[in-house]
Amino acid sequence: MPDLETRYAAEQFLFHEARLLDEGRWDDWLALFTDDGWYWLPARAGQTDPLEEISIIYEDPSVLRLRVARLNHPHAWTLAPAPRTAHVIGNVTVANGAADGSLTVGSMATIAEFRAGETGGRRLYAGRQTHELRPDPDSEAGFRIALKRLDLIDCDAESGAINVIL
Repeated sequence: MPDLETRYAAEQFLFHEARLLDEGRWDDWLALFTDDGWYWLPARAGQTDPLEEISIIYEDPSVLRLRVARLNHPHAWTLAPAPRTAHVIGNVTVANGAADGSLTVGSMATIAEFRAGETGGRRLYAGRQTHELRPDPDSEAGFRIALKRLDLIDCDAESGAINVIL
């Protein structure tokens, strides 16, 4: 079981990631990923393989860079005005720690999104996150993301386009 200092560092990393997303600092968020990292939103509860089944999102950093470029583009009219989010992260657990300092961190996430001009204008996402984190002493955040998986509680319901990064 990881010590309290490790747990605290993992929690602070998750809070930092959430803050970057809420502040629309997409490039800084993208820099949190390892070169071989993945961002995954399964499309089915209990999904175990992103390659053998359809996923809502399964993207590596090269595709995430395209997503971030779209969010940053001044002529992304479908995102004007830019959506605003509020991430609430809780129930953080550090499931294991490897000899190299890598961690598997679980947490619950609730993400509220507001989009002015859209009917209803509000969406709520909730689910269990799993982060595979690798230590990075050169990073201000202390870790980098090898995998971010978000299992939405309503992953198999119709949701429409997800225009923000959850």
